[in-house]
Order: sequence, then structure tokens, then C-alpha cells
Amino acid sequence: MTEQPAHPGEVRMIDVYDKSVRVVPASSLPIQQQFVLLDKDGVRTTDAKLATQYLPITLVRILRLDEKGELVPADRAVQMRIMEYGADERLLRSTTMVKD
Repeated sequence: MTEQPAHPGEVRMIDVYDKSVRVVPASSLPIQQQFVLLDKDGVRTTDAKLATQYLPITLVRILRLDEKGELVPADRAVQMRIMEYGADERLLRSTTMVKD
């Protein structure tokens, strides 16, 4: 385990549909939402005890999509894609959730 570094401070969250921006103090988020954690082999992990690298997340883009893949408001979405970026807007992780 490597000691957790300090986060740059804030995570900007952008709703791509309405372009609203929310700035959240990183310290108010769980560690897995502050950093992408990598183990000794460079493989993503959710276990901070196994982490040897901490890549800070500084930007999150949230896309809500309808069945055609078009951007829609949250109440019409059947899919949500969360894209997390680090320094220089480098994509670190992308998660897609689908409504049942």
C-alpha cells in the first residue's frame, strides 16, 4: 500500500444535457470518487489497501441518454454514462448504468 496523496481539491461535475456545473470539495467524496486506484500491476482496484497509484479525478461528465442514444433530461433517461477525468482531461474511467 502506498500512502494516499493529497487530492488537488475539487471535482467539477458537468451535466452534459443542461450544461450545469457543480463543484464539489474532494474531501466530501469517498476515496473511490476522488481517485482511480491502481494496484502494483497497474490494474484498477477498489481496495485502497492494494493501491500503489492514486490518479485524482478532477472532472466528471454525466450523460443521460434515451433508447436512441440521444441526450435527454434525467426523467427520460434509460441509460446514464459517467466519465471521470484526471489532469489535462485524461479519461480515467467510464461507467455505464442501464435502467431495468
